[in-house]
Amino acid sequence: MARPERHDVDYFPFFIKDGRTLFILEAKYGCKGTGFFTNVMRLLCSTPDHHFCIQEDTDRLYFFSKTKCDEASGADMLDIMSKTRKIHTHLWVSSAVIVSEALLESLKDAYRKRINPIITIEEIAKKYVSTGTPAVSGGRNPQGNGITTAIKPQT
Repeated sequence: MARPERHDVDYFPFFIKDGRTLFILEAKYGCKGTGFFTNVMRLLCSTPDHHFCIQEDTDRLYFFSKTKCDEASGADMLDIMSKTRKIHTHLWVSSAVIVSEALLESLKDAYRKRINPIITIEEIAKKYVSTGTPAVSGGRNPQGNGITTAIKPQT
């Protein structure tokens, strides 16, 4: 039996040169800003398809617990990350989806030898923006046979 496809990674590149986002978070929140930033990136890497929606109360509670931050300052830091484009602004503002285009780009090398490609921003947006309701994350079924059935409309 083959192993199921992975849609997560065990690491993320953390460049030592300060970027604008990390500089602002550290200036405003000190070590708490650095910790939050790092924990957000760690969470996104370990989450299937590297995005997380916090519209639901339980998901929001889990997210802020996992990032070890209170909701008020965490939401402010996410707003800062959105303004500096470290997380996707439209998905954050419209659907409370946390995803980093730069992170996805930096993880492409980890997916190079995998059969499954890394998810794109467009695919993530389709899950949340087009329908207005969040879909289940990681919706690809590794055991599916690829056959779908259509239901005929009643006349």
